Amino acid sequence: RRYPNLPVLLKILKSHPELLKKLHPQFIPEYTHGDLLLRNVLRLPDGNLRLIDVRGADLPENAPSRIDITYELGKIAHSFLLELVRNDLFDLHIRRKGNDFSIELRFKTELPAVPNFLKAREMLPQFLREHPALTELLKDEPYWLEKTLFAEATHFITDAVNRLSQDPSGRHSLAYYEIGTLLLYDFLRSQGIAHLDVKPDNIL
Repeated sequence: RRYPNLPVLLKILKSHPELLKKLHPQFIPEYTHGDLLLRNVLRLPDGNLRLIDVRGADLPENAPSRIDITYELGKIAHSFLLELVRNDLFDLHIRRKGNDFSIELRFKTELPAVPNFLKAREMLPQFLREHPALTELLKDEPYWLEKTLFAEATHFITDAVNRLSQDPSGRHSLAYYEIGTLLLYDFLRSQGIAHLDVKPDNIL
C-alpha cells in the first residue's frame, strides 16, 4: 500500500481547524505521570501496580508540568509497537529512486512474542472504549478515544529524532517515523477526511 507522507498529512491536519479544536483537552488533572509507557508500570507480586520513571527527576525548565489524560493513554497505546521497535523485532527496507525514498517496515511475526504485542494493540481501542472506570472519568471528554489515538501517532512522530541517541544507525528513528505516519493517516481517515489522495510526489 502507498500512503501520503507525513508533511502532506500535517498540512491536511492544519487545514481542518474544527478537528484541531476537537482535539483540544477539556480537562487537565492536577497530577499526571508524563511518560506512562508500559515499561514504567511495575506489577507487584500481590497484584498492586507502581508507577516509575527512571528519568523523572531534574526535568528541564521547558518540560510540561501538566498534561491531559488522553496524552497518557496515548503513551500506553504507544507502548506496544514501541517495544517491538526498541527490541529490534522488525525488518526495515529503504529504497531510493532519484530524490524519492520509500520505506518498508515488517514486524517479525514469526517470533513468538510479536503476534501477541500486535494483537494486544489491535484489541486496545475496544478495551478502552468498554472500560467503565475510564468512561466515567472522561465523561466530560466526548472525544477522548479519538484524542488517545491521535496522541499515540504524535508520540511516535515527535520521538523519532530522539531514537538517534540510542540507535545511531537510524533504524529506530525511521521505524518510528513510518509508524507515526501510518497511525496519523489512519486517524485522519477515521475522522472522515476524504482528500487523502496519494500522488507520486508525496508517498511514504
